[in-house]
Amino acid sequence: MLPSAGCRSATHTTTGAATGAGVGALAGAVIGNKLGKPLQGAAIGGAAGGVLGGTAGAAEDLREREEDRVADEHYRQALAIALKNEDVLQMLADGQSEEVMVSTIEKSLSSYDLSPAGLAVLKAAGVSDRCILAMQNSLKVRRPATLRSVR
Repeated sequence: MLPSAGCRSATHTTTGAATGAGVGALAGAVIGNKLGKPLQGAAIGGAAGGVLGGTAGAAEDLREREEDRVADEHYRQALAIALKNEDVLQMLADGQSEEVMVSTIEKSLSSYDLSPAGLAVLKAAGVSDRCILAMQNSLKVRRPATLRSVR
């Protein structure tokens, strides 16, 4: 495929159609020239190449959208089961031992608010430094870098 210049937001469909049309027109002109009709060959080759390139590009656009949809769904599912500050505060209120809390924190996905304000709430509620350190070192749910749809 030829490198494309210009707008980075161009879809694969657009890029594929443009590239296909250019390559098709060139090939059509060469073939048409052998038949004494280079302009007609270029027109036919350009149209055919544009359709084929656009179709291939559209398939790639669909594949990317599906990958984004699946990644978005996995991200949302992980967020739904991830431990949050409220869960740690609930374990503390339920009387769970520090050892049980740290073990739960270490073995769970997390989405904690560990901002200064979030830490102040945890400390004011009596969450131990050991638990907070475990929270800071826990496996965080991260938004996939490829997602454009999740905000």
